[in-house]
Amino acid sequence: EDLFEQILVTAVAPVLAKVEALAAEQSMPLDDMLAALHEYFRKEVLATKRREVIRLVLTEGRRFPRIAEIYHREVISKGLALITKIARRARKRGELASDDLAEFPHLIFAPLIMSLLWDGLFSKTEALDVGGLLAAHRRVLTGAARTRRATEA
Repeated sequence: EDLFEQILVTAVAPVLAKVEALAAEQSMPLDDMLAALHEYFRKEVLATKRREVIRLVLTEGRRFPRIAEIYHREVISKGLALITKIARRARKRGELASDDLAEFPHLIFAPLIMSLLWDGLFSKTEALDVGGLLAAHRRVLTGAARTRRATEA
């Protein structure tokens, strides 16, 4: 477990640092921020061995709850807090039509986890256009605010 924690922190530190840097970008529009986050995830997680750490947590977390606890403490809780901060700022700027994303920052991670699972289970049978999926997800999350702004204009 200690070894896993060290591997996890080493593997995830650059990813969290990128999310922290994005959260610090006060003027970046939400859609651009999410696009950057999604692209970074595709390049630095899905396309690298980091994806295996997440798969390990997903497959073995129930049998080894300490692994899940470590992952939650070192990754999930920090990521959710950063996304909540980003979503609250976007809501104040009128980029989101509701507080749903701030209340459920998990929504950002859902297609990332789904794409990871898809890659591991079904990629040989049916390829997934991860970029297209993530772009569609961004439109779903931010589209209501754009529609509202266009109507108000």
